[in-house]
Amino acid sequence: LCRRITLHKKSTSSQNCDISEIHMITLVPLMRKHTDDEEIMLLGCSMVMILASDSDMRQMKFGLIGTSKVVITALEKHKDKPEVAEMALRAIRNLSVNDNNANQLCEQQVGVPLVSLLTDITQPRQVIEATLYAIINLSYGNENAALLGGNDMCIALMLGWEIWKDASPPLDHEFLWCIRNLSTIDSHVEQFSSTSILNYVLNSLRSTTEADGIQTALWAIANLCCNAGMAQKCVDMGLIDLMNSIYQMGLDNFPNDVDLGPVSEAICFTLFNIASTLCADEAPDSTPEEQLATRSRNTAIKEMLAQQGGCLLVGKVFDRYASREAMTELCARVTYILSEHCAQQTQLQLHSRSLKDLASMHCSSQAVAAILSSGVHELSPPRPHL
Repeated sequence: LCRRITLHKKSTSSQNCDISEIHMITLVPLMRKHTDDEEIMLLGCSMVMILASDSDMRQMKFGLIGTSKVVITALEKHKDKPEVAEMALRAIRNLSVNDNNANQLCEQQVGVPLVSLLTDITQPRQVIEATLYAIINLSYGNENAALLGGNDMCIALMLGWEIWKDASPPLDHEFLWCIRNLSTIDSHVEQFSSTSILNYVLNSLRSTTEADGIQTALWAIANLCCNAGMAQKCVDMGLIDLMNSIYQMGLDNFPNDVDLGPVSEAICFTLFNIASTLCADEAPDSTPEEQLATRSRNTAIKEMLAQQGGCLLVGKVFDRYASREAMTELCARVTYILSEHCAQQTQLQLHSRSLKDLASMHCSSQAVAAILSSGVHELSPPRPHL
């Protein structure tokens, strides 16, 4: 099975199959002719899954001969047959490693049967797991994520997680990947904000001890925090203290030669998005009184974030990764947005460590000057994908 993040081309036994191009071209028309035949669709989807698992060329050729529509049809007609549904979903997952195939599948409304499966309490675990991995690969690009989310996918993920919250083994990480990818679209974040999805994401963050799970949860939260309501809820639910605890646990348990960089980056982006989302810029046509009120509110928010340990957390990241220019610049950006408009004492406290050290170390003086003088304090929402 293919995952976007690490596509190992020798992960199956397909190299043992003597399959020529003519056999591939014959397989798909045969499936198309017998879409009502459960056995043929089971075997056909299994072959597509295997052949599309370890070859860029076969993935591309399958897309050119219309395989996407055939596997969608197999899923729609046999979704009440778990074995067929699972093989069709695994075929979709592997086909969608190819960007063109993923786009075809999304445009051909693969999201409709996926949503139906997520909310079907009669489906077995292996079908739901295969559904989630199909969504993960399909939602890799923003265009495809937008198409996929137009089928009530965000609401379905919330309902599906509610159904499978006590699954064993758990499916939390798979749900997190789906949310992480889909939440790169603003309209999807709005949909998520009307659900209790943040509770599930934060509970998963609290319960996992694996670095990959922590990183995925944090990137999902970073994206969700581009919504003001979500950002405020995260702060109210103790996210900053939780991130401090998680990072300190990493420092206590792993030596300096263990790379905590991905988790550190996700933490910094989360802090940045919370601060930049909650501290809205002044409206250009606002009155002096309104401008003063906005500044006062922003100051209170940033000082609250600092008091909750946001600046201490950035300082820990900076100390561990002072030799990495990209990481130190990110720390500087977070520190700057937290310190801007704060009371003078807090501002000096914030600047004295990270930014002062940064200016004399690895980040270029031009970069530091740009950070300190910039009037724009927003980064695009992070676009992490599997």
